[in-house]
Amino acid sequence: MRERLDVEGSDSGLSWSTFDEYPYEDIGSGLYIRIYEIGGGEQLRISGTSLKLNPMGVVWIHRDGTETVIEGRKEWERAREQIAMN
Repeated sequence: MRERLDVEGSDSGLSWSTFDEYPYEDIGSGLYIRIYEIGGGEQLRISGTSLKLNPMGVVWIHRDGTETVIEGRKEWERAREQIAMN
């Protein structure tokens, strides 16, 4: 099941450096896909075509396998607060 957080505009304001606080594994081939371990058995999957451009997709993968698509800095800050509570 995938939940989608509300989008506030076309420019998400999220960059690759937004997620620097988390360790990651680069799993992409042709695309940049990074899996960030965020604790508690949960992950962030960040994808994009270039590290020079903002990521195209940010997905929070919960420990139960459900996914939340994160679009926009406001949604990321809300998700980050929830992650910190886990």
